Amino acid sequence: MLSTQTPSEVSYESRDDQISEQDQYLLPLVDPDSLEPIFNYVTALNLALTGDLSKLKASAAFGCGCLDIAKRLESFFPTASLIGAGYELSGIWLEKDESKMKIFKVEINRSDITKVDKKTGAKVLWSASKITNLFIVQQRGFGWQLIDTK
Repeated sequence: MLSTQTPSEVSYESRDDQISEQDQYLLPLVDPDSLEPIFNYVTALNLALTGDLSKLKASAAFGCGCLDIAKRLESFFPTASLIGAGYELSGIWLEKDESKMKIFKVEINRSDITKVDKKTGAKVLWSASKITNLFIVQQRGFGWQLIDTK
């Protein structure tokens, strides 16, 4: 289970290559490789805003509900551009911990995003939002893969 220690109860070595104290507290105490698919997905979401959907489509297993956004974004790009700071991971909490599968509650902040029609210049603002989902990762072969969200 996730540690319930507060930041002041956790000891940290002071080495230049260590994760900062703030980041250590943000992350659950699990195999770091199991978190990689979540980081990759958020990075891929930001790249997708530029029109590059390749990383997003490759960031999860085929059939993962988290890939539905790729289809929606793909429908915009022939006629519109998206402008905004994008997505930022704001929290990860371990909900279920098994040796080959983990479920994380993930909170992502999305900035305001403006959809700009390429032909007319008309703008539509999508207001900032906080998105919270369960991310299910599974160990497959030698790595971890995002297999679903709820």
